[in-house]
Amino acid sequence: MARLAEEADTDASTINKLEKGKTKLTTDWINRLSTALGVQPTAIIAEAPPPEPIYVRGKVQAGSWSEALEWEQSRRYPVWVPIPDQWKPLPKFGLEVHGPSMNRKYPEGTVLVCVGILDADIEPREGQRYIVQRESHGEFEMTVKELKLDQQGRPWLWPDSDDPEHQQPLSANGDDGDTVQILAIVITSVQPE
Repeated sequence: MARLAEEADTDASTINKLEKGKTKLTTDWINRLSTALGVQPTAIIAEAPPPEPIYVRGKVQAGSWSEALEWEQSRRYPVWVPIPDQWKPLPKFGLEVHGPSMNRKYPEGTVLVCVGILDADIEPREGQRYIVQRESHGEFEMTVKELKLDQQGRPWLWPDSDDPEHQQPLSANGDDGDTVQILAIVITSVQPE
């Protein structure tokens, strides 16, 4: 959103208001957005794909260690989300964000819509956000992080938090005997009102 705002010569809050219908989508805005995105103006006003149910089956929370990562069937619930065409044929699931480890991007309660990394059949790439599992001494932590490469090309998983306790990156290769595994790619998110 920040990159689009910069390209459209505006700010992220205005893009957010346009997206939610709180600011009128004028012809000027359509032209600015289509130029910034490199698409035809008709793509901006094209009908969105119909929403489909995505079942929320667990949570992600940095620093929360447990023996099980998924909720019991009775706790799961659906959210209705429009899914981009490239992800439609793949199995999808939702995870609730708890805690502040990515609160600049995903506030508490945000639902992340994900596709398993094996189902997606893609190599993780820099700049994308992933669901990451860290295992230590038989307990598991599941969190969401953005993949970044350092100057030597080593992969790191970064939080995006204003909380000082959640600002250190996690080595994608694991630290101190921990095992780190990228489980899923985040394809979209939903924030409850």
